[in-house]
Amino acid sequence: MDATPVAEPRRETFWRRNKSGILLYLAIAIAMALLLSVDYIVKHHAFAFVDIGSDTFLQFLPFQIAEARQLRDLHTLTWSFDLGLGAYIGLVFYPIELLGAFFPDSWQLGLRLPIYLSQLVLGGAFFFAYLRKLDFEPRLCVFGALAYAFSSYSMINGQWDPYPIQIVQFAAYLYFIEAFLRGGNRWHAVGAGLTVGLGHVFDIYTFSLLTLIYVTARPLFANKERNRTYPLTFLRYAGWAALGFLLTAPIQFPALHYFFDNPRVSGTRSAVPQLLGMIWQLNDRGTIGSEIAGFFGKDLLGTGNAYKGWGNYFEAPGFYVGLLLLLCIPQLLGPNTTRREKWLCAAGIVLTAAYVIWPALRFAVNGFGHTAFRVSTLWVSCGLLILGLAGLRRMLASGLWRAGLLIGAAGLLIILFAIVGLLPQIVNVMDVVRIAAFVLVYSAMLWFLDDTSLRAWAVPMLLPVFACELLLFAAPAMIDRTPVNSDDSSQAGSYLDGTQQALAFIRQREGDGAPFYRVEKTYNSVFLCDALFQNYHGIKSYFFHGSSITRFIDSMHLQRPVAGNASYIGSAVERPKILDLLGVKYLLARDRSLDGGPGYTFVGSADGVNIYRNDDARGFAQLFDSLTSESDTDHMTDAQRDTTLLDSVVLQDPAPIRGALQRSNAATSRGASSLPPFASVKLENDTTIVGTAHASTASVLLLSMPYDPGWSATLDGVAVTTARVDYGLTGMVVPPGLHELALHYVPPGRRPGEWAALAALGLLMAISATRRNRRDAKPMRRMLQR
Repeated sequence: MDATPVAEPRRETFWRRNKSGILLYLAIAIAMALLLSVDYIVKHHAFAFVDIGSDTFLQFLPFQIAEARQLRDLHTLTWSFDLGLGAYIGLVFYPIELLGAFFPDSWQLGLRLPIYLSQLVLGGAFFFAYLRKLDFEPRLCVFGALAYAFSSYSMINGQWDPYPIQIVQFAAYLYFIEAFLRGGNRWHAVGAGLTVGLGHVFDIYTFSLLTLIYVTARPLFANKERNRTYPLTFLRYAGWAALGFLLTAPIQFPALHYFFDNPRVSGTRSAVPQLLGMIWQLNDRGTIGSEIAGFFGKDLLGTGNAYKGWGNYFEAPGFYVGLLLLLCIPQLLGPNTTRREKWLCAAGIVLTAAYVIWPALRFAVNGFGHTAFRVSTLWVSCGLLILGLAGLRRMLASGLWRAGLLIGAAGLLIILFAIVGLLPQIVNVMDVVRIAAFVLVYSAMLWFLDDTSLRAWAVPMLLPVFACELLLFAAPAMIDRTPVNSDDSSQAGSYLDGTQQALAFIRQREGDGAPFYRVEKTYNSVFLCDALFQNYHGIKSYFFHGSSITRFIDSMHLQRPVAGNASYIGSAVERPKILDLLGVKYLLARDRSLDGGPGYTFVGSADGVNIYRNDDARGFAQLFDSLTSESDTDHMTDAQRDTTLLDSVVLQDPAPIRGALQRSNAATSRGASSLPPFASVKLENDTTIVGTAHASTASVLLLSMPYDPGWSATLDGVAVTTARVDYGLTGMVVPPGLHELALHYVPPGRRPGEWAALAALGLLMAISATRRNRRDAKPMRRMLQR
């Protein structure tokens, strides 16, 4: 008789094991997020700022608009002529923005707050999962997840658009790496690599450094039996994670190219040599004071523009993760703790002290490219969070060590009032009262609980107070700021200021199919990224500019809105001949100051904006048969150089181009042509330019856009080589005669990235199929053996 088959026990998934804890975290976190949103809803404010967080309105909102527009129209992120003279826009793309990318432009400002808050909640959920992998109980993971999601870093730095995705990334990466090292599931390693690839290109370095530190330190606190095969396990992790990262290669390979093309990274403006020279210096007294105050949150030293500590409100140190957790850290030194817990506490305190004193640690996290605290703050915050949570766990397991509670409370209060005594005119008094009150409340709640009551009632008593603490400490960063109004108006101006009506006037005047032209303004609607929001082609920009455009601006001695900073490019209206060279056909002004200007004709006005045509504009494409070397123009005055560039193409070494022109003339029939030389091109979209050019003799066609290897050109369907001319613009040799011109853009690295992603995906699928076949074959082999 056949035995009755026995049903296999139902596998207990992560969700089933932790459902109640996750739901409790989500309920509290979402409620806190909604409460923080009330001020914006009631007062009709939008989540963008014009104080120290001005980039959210000045730069990132325009980028969000432009990226959403490109994704809707082209279904890709690519070059944009709305970004100054033109640039690859994908370098500042963050994947979670896809949540709102396909909604209308008018929705983008309103979407910022829910997207931001959703990232905080998601980051906390991943951190919950990470803490569970560290064997913390679900109820303690709720404390940790809330502390992470509403930490000082999340609530302040997270408002800056590059950083909320980093909050999700960091927690997800910790979960994936710990899950793999404990269980060996390759998909956790693949997830870790994918997590890194979905962030900024600089995260490749940051997470590589984090991984080296993590895998080096982890064996000190892990079980010894797991350490025997640890090196091999890490190598397996690195291989699988690399495959996961390669799935994002179409995004990351172009980003790598443009990241290293920036002068602040690999050029003359890099901070690396300077910071490496400071590697053995110690932090000054003011920096250390700001760091110590940062353990209580940045708002202790002021909020927004009122912040008076190190640097500015965003880039200053702020390690706050909840006073309860700081209060619990000394519990790890109590009489009932294990030696591993004591070592963990001692190591955490020593490393934190070293970070406070020695700036090289934060420089290293920033790749020695910046002095700001930035993401290194998150690393320290997470370390403090885990130490505090471990102390709370020990207290619940072994009872309260009252001496440790006294040490924690006294230490926090002594440090707090020492800061007040040293910086009486800087410290926010209300924040001092709030900090002291919570320290005393927590101490009193714990002190009067015996061991039995502590285990039964500590968590339900402490959790609501802890959530209220986090909420109160988060409120200033969210509310005590200068937000933009929901109708787009702000103290910095408005993108809906009449410029779009003026642009509509110009487009109607030019008609459909007009050759490429540029428009520039004598004013800012908001700031230098106006064109991204308002959808026109100008000169101004605020961006991580590449080497070609930086070289052009610096070589031409054009004024920058922030002197010496390569990220800022102005309108060049003070140099009319540069406007002519760059094809600026129309100028917009709020007054009549351009009346009588060189070659300017007033053509009308719209909604308070006066419109001038530049009659001397050369157009986007121009033909030159005269060549000049940079060595000849470098010594000219600005006025002389401006004039020379209107009559001749300037090259670093004219000899190769001159030889190409001579060979082209020699190889071409000398038949007479009745057409004068001309060049006219049209922008079909941000990746395609088409046009016609006629040259009487072989000439150089100048295109007034930055030289970039992503652009490929053809004449009459035959590929031609482009070159850098006029210090950073694009040029190519055009033989005599009439020619059809076409240029197409593909980001450098995109196609190799696509092949790499396909190869990684194919390899993962092949390995999965092979292992599945082996697993399915095992029962059959066992049956045959019987």
